[in-house]
Amino acid sequence: MKNSTKAKLTALFLAFGATSIAPTVMAGQGHNHGYEHSRHKIPMMKMMRKLDLSDSQKQQARDLVKTYRQSQKQEQASRSDRQAHFKQAQALIKADNFDEQAARDFVSSNKDKRTERAVQRLKLQHSLYQLLTPEQQTKAEELKANYKQKR
Repeated sequence: MKNSTKAKLTALFLAFGATSIAPTVMAGQGHNHGYEHSRHKIPMMKMMRKLDLSDSQKQQARDLVKTYRQSQKQEQASRSDRQAHFKQAQALIKADNFDEQAARDFVSSNKDKRTERAVQRLKLQHSLYQLLTPEQQTKAEELKANYKQKR
């Protein structure tokens, strides 16, 4: 085979490989497609698996997490809200003169939403912790200390 034919074949295979891999890589970025990905948002749940929970504790924990997830899903911004948010940010960026007060208001509104989500997450963690017996709470603290030492 001539060098130019080899180069063309190599380029063809590289292009094919890039187009077949790119959607797979892109699909995993920034999206929460299933339970495996969402589990990491509640780190306490991973620890609770090591605490020998009773069946009723497990069910109560599942119910709490399910309720939390449903409330988070309901509060999630709609597509039109996200688009409006993006357009607002773009308007600030593309404006001839930077309006610092408008930028502060824009960031402040986002901060309020993040704060509310953080409070809800802490409330869930508190509820999960209160499900534990005193012995389980002690073991949870030991697991947490061991985890911090490993890091």
